[in-house]
Amino acid sequence: MNDGLLAALALALTKWRARRGTEFAEVLIKLEGHGREEDMVPGADLSRTVGWFTSAFPVRLDLNGIDVRDAFAGGPAMGSAVKAVKEQLLAIPDKGMGFGLLRYLNGETGKILESAASPPQVSFNYLGRVST
Repeated sequence: MNDGLLAALALALTKWRARRGTEFAEVLIKLEGHGREEDMVPGADLSRTVGWFTSAFPVRLDLNGIDVRDAFAGGPAMGSAVKAVKEQLLAIPDKGMGFGLLRYLNGETGKILESAASPPQVSFNYLGRVST
């Protein structure tokens, strides 16, 4: 679900920028997650914990080579956009969990990450399907 929603968001931001005269096929988004990545610590068992730990990290989604008009028309470019986003998300180590460690707990890398770029202006958090 995240792949499709993030692809749609990236396409919408790309189209919006184009209408404003700015041609960028890359978007920087703050992606939020639940932070329950048990695979990061072998043997970790979070089953008796309550709540989410929430992780937040920047993600640069690159849609270069994607025909935005075709994607919005429901053409094959939409599938290409979703695939591109999916592959970029899979390339992020540990689902972004290391970013907070490097940014806030390591003095050396924290200074670099703080000054490296401006923070994302758009946040994304898909909480999943909630039934009532």
